[in-house]
Amino acid sequence: MTATRRIRRLELRAPPGVGLAGPEALVTDALRTASVPGLPPGAVLVIRRLDLGRLSRHLPPATLALRIEAHLRRLSTRAVRFAPERVADAPAVWFADPSEPPVAYMRARVTSAAAGEWVWSKIIPGASDARDPVAATRAAIRAAMETDSPALTIARVLDVLAVGHRLDWFVTAFDRADAAALWRACGWSAPGAPVARPSPPPFEPSAAWRSAVTALMRTPPAGIRVRWLATMALVARRPALLGLSEPWRLGDALCAALLPAGRAPSHRARREAEGAVLPLFATEASQPAASVVPHPHAGADGPPETAEALSAFDPPRAARSRPREPSTRAADDVASPSCPGPREAPPEPQRFDQPVATAFGGLLFLVPVLRRLGIEAVLERDPRRPDLAGHVLQAALVAAGATPDDPLYDALDRSLDLGAPLPFSAPAIWWKPAPHGLRDIASPLTVARRRGDPNARVLCVDAEWPIALWRGERPADVPPGEGPGPMLSAETDLAAWVAAWLGAADRWLERHADLDLESCIRRPGAVTLSPTHVTAIFDLADADIRVRRAALDIDPGFVPWLGRVIHYHYLHGGRY
Repeated sequence: MTATRRIRRLELRAPPGVGLAGPEALVTDALRTASVPGLPPGAVLVIRRLDLGRLSRHLPPATLALRIEAHLRRLSTRAVRFAPERVADAPAVWFADPSEPPVAYMRARVTSAAAGEWVWSKIIPGASDARDPVAATRAAIRAAMETDSPALTIARVLDVLAVGHRLDWFVTAFDRADAAALWRACGWSAPGAPVARPSPPPFEPSAAWRSAVTALMRTPPAGIRVRWLATMALVARRPALLGLSEPWRLGDALCAALLPAGRAPSHRARREAEGAVLPLFATEASQPAASVVPHPHAGADGPPETAEALSAFDPPRAARSRPREPSTRAADDVASPSCPGPREAPPEPQRFDQPVATAFGGLLFLVPVLRRLGIEAVLERDPRRPDLAGHVLQAALVAAGATPDDPLYDALDRSLDLGAPLPFSAPAIWWKPAPHGLRDIASPLTVARRRGDPNARVLCVDAEWPIALWRGERPADVPPGEGPGPMLSAETDLAAWVAAWLGAADRWLERHADLDLESCIRRPGAVTLSPTHVTAIFDLADADIRVRRAALDIDPGFVPWLGRVIHYHYLHGGRY
């Protein structure tokens, strides 16, 4: 992982006639190469002032870098973990990961915390002028867009607003002109028209989120802003939803669930939304909000309308011309007939700022294995289990003998349930014979049955590794079996799918890395954990040439289908 170093303000003094361009480049180059000792890997350090003393024009950058390292070593012993009550007189402050500063800044503005102003002025662009809520919200979200996980960090910033009942700040701060930038920051394609009767959302967000989404739907023009905000309401509690190719479909489901009973988007409204939303994404984010897009069904003399006014979730046209009567219900008591109340998502997981030891540090080496086995294509084709990877990694931990108190369990999103049954078919690379696939040439394909489920058919390799499950007619992408297989024990479809992935990972490791599943996972290490980042730390002496040769310890970065940024670090003695 390459660290980013920024100098907020550089003060240089020189005798008359001596240029400062050379020393400026010298300091910049030296700071880029200097190491920062004494902090957890991935931490963000904010320094109030760093006095470098006298600088010679002929000083080598490496020498200055050593001087800076000596200063930083002294500062790191006095640097404090960010907390509003501790930063006023601190010479330096550190955050656990790059996603934390925008979230902490937004929390400080919501709670009106006055401490820490010097920190925000150095790390949040525009924070010094962001005294009002609208400017503060824009500054926080812009800073979130610059992190290594923009969508996830933006969702956490919005969640701070939701918890503080301040999502109206976002509605005021971001209008139609900003919609394209928000969608692009999340890496999403332009949304199509909402479906007529979507499935219920996977869970119900908090009352504050429901209230904000409902209020925005009642405020014309709502448009794709409300679709984006509804999607963020779900992502904030289930980051693994970002692994879906079209996560906004679930946001549409939440919008539909929050609509008044009996009202569904009309066919014409859906056509209008599809025709008007797409041109918006060809517009620069800086275009004035008053810009208009021609109505897709209007005649030559028809009046133009804004793209947002054509959303399927906008209020009916007749309701726009009269003021809305004040609601007699509490703001947090929003009706959601299609959202099952008991399935509200739990609070965010634990965090470990300091490394916690684990005997199963190699679990995260399975992330590139799952990627090479085609998990992204599987989720794009069949989005019913966005938490599939979490279930697979949990099962791998259990198979390797991890106890329930292992810290890696807290890094896995595995509690989402989008329904059963769950028929599946593996990517073609699984069942193709070697060397292009994972199946041995001599391994037969058999069709097995399952106890307690007479309609289920399971295609197995060697009568033990399931690679497809269906009911009724065999899917076209599933190869035929060579004969009747054994009677399998009763289990859920999800358990069979997870077992299929474990079998594929084990075969891939054996073929490409000379490892098996347990030997890959069982290796001493430590982890740090935050709501957005997981860092695995290993002793440099434990580096495994088999892992290196298979490129399993190259930083994956942001992994949408886990909802985390993952980094690996090898340190001398495993200590930083």
